[in-house]
Amino acid sequence: MRKAMRVQATSVVKVAPTTATRKGEATKAALGTPDRILKGSSHTFRASTRARLSVSSAVAAVLLLTPSSAAFINPYSPPSSASVPPLRLNSRQPPPWWRAIAVRAGRICGGPLGLRSVASANAHLSTPSRLTSTSAFSEVEGDVLLKQHSKVLSGGLPNGMRYCIMENGKPQKRFYANLEVHVGSVDETEREQGIAHYLEHMVFLGTEKYPSNKDMKKLFTRLGMEFNADANAYTDFRSTVYTFSAPTRGKAERVEVGGGAALFGSQTGMSTAGTAMAKHEEEDAEGGKDDSSMVPDDSDNVELVLDLLHQMMFKAKIEQSSVDSERGAILSELRDRNTISTRVAMEYYKLTHGDTVLPSRFPIGKEDLVKTFTSEQVRAFYKRHYKPEACTLYIAGDFDSKQVESTIHSVFGQQTGQEGTESWASPNPEPCMWEFKGAEVTHAFHKLGPGSGGKVHVVENDQITDFGVVFSLKEPFTSTRTMSELYESVLDTIVGIALELRVRALKLSSAEPKFQGISWSYSATGRESCSSNSFSVNALPKNWKQAVSIATEEVKRLELFGVTESELAQAKQAMRNSLSHQSQQKDSQTSSTWLTQIMQMVQDQDQLMDPGEKERVANEAMDKVTVRDVNQRAAVLFKMITEFPDSELAAGSSAFVSVPTNWDGHEAFSEDGLKKVMTEAMQNVEAPEDAMVPDELLPHEQVMKLAKEMPPKFAKLERDETTGLTMGKFENGLMFTHRKNTQRPNEVTIRITAVGGRALEQKGTSGAAIAGLACWLNGGAGGHSAETISRFMTLHQLRHDASCGTESLTFDIKVPTTIEGNLRRALGLTRLFLTQPDFSEKALERYKQRNERHYKTIFKSLERSTASRFFSQLMTQEDGWKLKELEPAIVNALTVEDVRELVMQQWSPANMEIAISGDFEAEELEAELSSYFGTLPPGQGKQVWEGKMGDYFSMELAKGSVYDDSTTVHDDVSRSYTVMGFPSTNRWGILKSAGLSIDADSYTVPETLADGSPYDAKMHVNRCLSLAADMMSNVLFEEIRTQKGLVYGIRFALKPYKHAKSGVATISFMPKNETLDESVEAVKAVLKRITTEGFVESDFEGVKGPLVTKARESALTNGLWIVLMEDLQSPYNPKDLHSITNVPEHYEAIQLHHVNEVVKRCWSHCIDELTVCVGNSGPDLASSLELERGGSE
Repeated sequence: MRKAMRVQATSVVKVAPTTATRKGEATKAALGTPDRILKGSSHTFRASTRARLSVSSAVAAVLLLTPSSAAFINPYSPPSSASVPPLRLNSRQPPPWWRAIAVRAGRICGGPLGLRSVASANAHLSTPSRLTSTSAFSEVEGDVLLKQHSKVLSGGLPNGMRYCIMENGKPQKRFYANLEVHVGSVDETEREQGIAHYLEHMVFLGTEKYPSNKDMKKLFTRLGMEFNADANAYTDFRSTVYTFSAPTRGKAERVEVGGGAALFGSQTGMSTAGTAMAKHEEEDAEGGKDDSSMVPDDSDNVELVLDLLHQMMFKAKIEQSSVDSERGAILSELRDRNTISTRVAMEYYKLTHGDTVLPSRFPIGKEDLVKTFTSEQVRAFYKRHYKPEACTLYIAGDFDSKQVESTIHSVFGQQTGQEGTESWASPNPEPCMWEFKGAEVTHAFHKLGPGSGGKVHVVENDQITDFGVVFSLKEPFTSTRTMSELYESVLDTIVGIALELRVRALKLSSAEPKFQGISWSYSATGRESCSSNSFSVNALPKNWKQAVSIATEEVKRLELFGVTESELAQAKQAMRNSLSHQSQQKDSQTSSTWLTQIMQMVQDQDQLMDPGEKERVANEAMDKVTVRDVNQRAAVLFKMITEFPDSELAAGSSAFVSVPTNWDGHEAFSEDGLKKVMTEAMQNVEAPEDAMVPDELLPHEQVMKLAKEMPPKFAKLERDETTGLTMGKFENGLMFTHRKNTQRPNEVTIRITAVGGRALEQKGTSGAAIAGLACWLNGGAGGHSAETISRFMTLHQLRHDASCGTESLTFDIKVPTTIEGNLRRALGLTRLFLTQPDFSEKALERYKQRNERHYKTIFKSLERSTASRFFSQLMTQEDGWKLKELEPAIVNALTVEDVRELVMQQWSPANMEIAISGDFEAEELEAELSSYFGTLPPGQGKQVWEGKMGDYFSMELAKGSVYDDSTTVHDDVSRSYTVMGFPSTNRWGILKSAGLSIDADSYTVPETLADGSPYDAKMHVNRCLSLAADMMSNVLFEEIRTQKGLVYGIRFALKPYKHAKSGVATISFMPKNETLDESVEAVKAVLKRITTEGFVESDFEGVKGPLVTKARESALTNGLWIVLMEDLQSPYNPKDLHSITNVPEHYEAIQLHHVNEVVKRCWSHCIDELTVCVGNSGPDLASSLELERGGSE
């Protein structure tokens, strides 16, 4: 069947983040824009540092240094995807293919996140092919092929290699290339399991032209490429993909790096190209001299990168020494990924794909075989499979498409396939019509008739905390490339929106929801050669019957009655609004985004359209949609669920159930109980009620009347020509800063920051700020219920979230102004939150339930248990509670009055600052700000912490070194996890903690920038430590991972606080059990050497370019400007205009000796003040934290 449209979702409160979404996830960002029709997004809780990582990942908790904030969980976020094995060459990000499994595993295991993103049920909702109903388009127009994007240039070489090219100028002077080899784990023999992944590593370790890994990395560095971000790879069932990104010509001073928080927030070091640089520029037995002439100033880098890919695909050396040196890292990766989520996901595959080779060919392979692979074995697999006819090249960027096509022919055209093999025929001009390459995955669809379904498979494990069930129906693979298929996708999307909004309303209207998540999806991916219709339910074990009953009743309601007229109208409006916005944004879409979409188009045989064409044809399809069409579709789609209890009717459906071993005295799951609950839930189902949504939550007339009665006045309004910033202040004390940015047309991003956050909590009421912010955002406002606000946000494509950090509250809202009146809608909603929030008991009880559920999962996670122990050892007893996981005994005692007072005292105009970046006219924006915010009542005058910042904003670190290996977790497998950390300076270069005293003055700083303007010294320490964090991560990765093979991945992170006079640096890694002590000592040796001898020039060269890019190229994004403008007018820190002026030039002015001076002064105590916490898991171990804290309390 067809994939459903994704409409941009609204997001709710966030406190800690997840990975990017992609096709195949059970329920993507809802109403999230589709790759084919609209473009999707993901939404999760956000931690105070605003790094987008998964809540369930303890590594994220360590890196963010706010583990307690992870307890503030969005009930509408997708399940975590952090725990399923990403088979990348390195650990920067998981490969796209594994994310579908990851989401599935998170859903099954009942991770800490509950219901998926605010409108997620329509991620890939599509109608099963066997259930296809008559389409309005098939009747009227026939099966018309959708129009391909005009910028896609595709073709094939005589040797069988295929290619897709897209010319795109965003970002300028940069290109992205992915080479997919249609060879993966399904191509392995029984004794080769894991060899495709092993080979992926090997081709980076030397070729004929680049004899060593060091030679390759020298080229990467000279091109300004980061080894992880710009040169990477991943292995999947049916393909291995090599991903590259570089400047289009010449030596690069910089590379594109997303984000911007590191410039004024946390620095999370990643291994980069610099790791491979020799410590001294001298002769190397393998690599020769480090000669920058490798990359001439005017070189065609597209040709260079394609030539390197050609070398890797067909000229790799694969020597035994390389196989042996990389084995330790691959084994570490295998052990890193052996988590409960992975093991449950594998069980799921055995159930749903047991008729195929997939469950016996997971890409990670088998440990006993990986230990024995030889260069001869790897080389034989390479020669057998890496052939031109098995390759497809995807490339997008700022270049001339025809010239790149000529280069592809020149570089790859002379390569011939293996003798005796049959070349692939020249491809059809339309890539969506290309046939699949690679090994076939055969499914026994002929066995899925009536009577073959209704099967239940149960997985029980101590590590599982929640009840979860996934109903699945597997069907033949289908695509979306014709008008009739698109029409069906529109129908399915409408059904999905209706289901998601109804489920969300049930969640928001209850004080104690009986389910954690209910989601539905239809995914069709070439990786599995099938389509899958799935419906999932998550709940606390004690509520499993109620959750299944609620979910089944809603599905039956849709089957019987379909959607209402108002639901249909709302869904259409939401989709039209999203399509319009995506069409307006088409020229701002990056080449990397286009590249991903083109790959998915080819892999899944879908049509890639121009956003404007998408809007036209989708609107045409929606014009033909009727309630009758949608309701017929709904009745067909959910037969998988409604027929499930009847063993004679059920056709091919199965239920995969995951449950804990301990039911705490509640009724345990049983197959008979499941089917009985479902049968009873489908009796006497009533028709749905219409849910109306107002066009405005706060009528503009009321705002104008208020402005007339109390005219707002500016206390300050200043414009800076250099930065383009306008800084203003109203007489009520509210400060604002805005900057026009047209890089994202018709889009405005707004952030409101209030000083305070968790710093204003007391030990006896810890969690009050987090719980309060959840109530503030999820309780309703201005007399409108949370359900109404949720529908309102979805309808108008508004996205909002809130974050509670250790030192501040933030509220973000993104506004697509293509929708008329949307800026006023957003400002009106924000004013209601600030003036008339409904801190309902229901919202508070929902938060308490989520926190309690989340708290129980700590004891099951090695990473989170170790991180929790680390923070308890790192901090003093007086301040340690600020970073602890929120204990249910304390949180459950909080009252609405407790949380309301704490939050609302912070949302006071004099304590707030607004940052706005986007496409707007300054005068119009300022007029709207005056009306909506200039009229806010002044609120309380003095904040409780004024004059006592040292008392409230204290993050006191314990003095002395600590080694703690007492953390243990019960698990089926034995693993180890280590977190190390030491005190560092705050954002302004000050450290007054742990008996240490470091000031920000007396450093040697650059006198001027390159243009002669003065260097701003206030951010000097922060800038130098940003560079040092990346360099430290590189050195650790090179020495601990690459040279010694002790770990798969290792990460260095730096958290500098804004108001507290301290910061924390951390190192986290998962060592081999047998080399744990050696790993810790090796890390300590690196720390000691760097803080005494300093970094060397090659370390510095490897990171300076990327950080300059982060400042220069990200300056085009709203996200970076929001970060730069945040706290700009705050009287509580030294940040000013000079701090954010010429940011790239400030980084360029810094030299190696500046960084080493700062490092030696700020980190010289690292060994004497080092906290080391080691955690171990195994079948014979108990959960130490659970024993200490008495379970979940």
